[in-house]
Amino acid sequence: MMKRCSGALRRLAAAGFVAALLMLAGAPDAAAQEALYSPAELSTLPKIAAPGKVKSLIERTYPPELRNRGIGGRVQVQFIVGADGKVEPASIKVMATTAPVLADAAVEVARMLEFNPGLKDGKAVRSQVLLPIVYSTN
Repeated sequence: MMKRCSGALRRLAAAGFVAALLMLAGAPDAAAQEALYSPAELSTLPKIAAPGKVKSLIERTYPPELRNRGIGGRVQVQFIVGADGKVEPASIKVMATTAPVLADAAVEVARMLEFNPGLKDGKAVRSQVLLPIVYSTN
């Protein structure tokens, strides 16, 4: 009887452990389950919702020590714009930069951007965006 009971307890404990792991992992978020489209697959590309805001964001994030020394550069960031027009922060990646010290500033700009989302067949969808951000003293 004791052997039978301890085996049942072990199975119950193992099942509880698996259930706990599943609860910790949580359900995959909705964004991860939605399809992701490249620009070539879209009928309308995502557009920055407030283009005037971009210049202000770039100026605000431009490291003063670089601006004062006249050092500019170009950073290409890639990220996902959700169907809601918001940039998915975890998706932001620096793809290329002429001045590595500007990479963090460009990532900060990307985080704060809002878009009119890309459309596929008239429906707002998640899409990949590659955006150049230029820091210039001019």
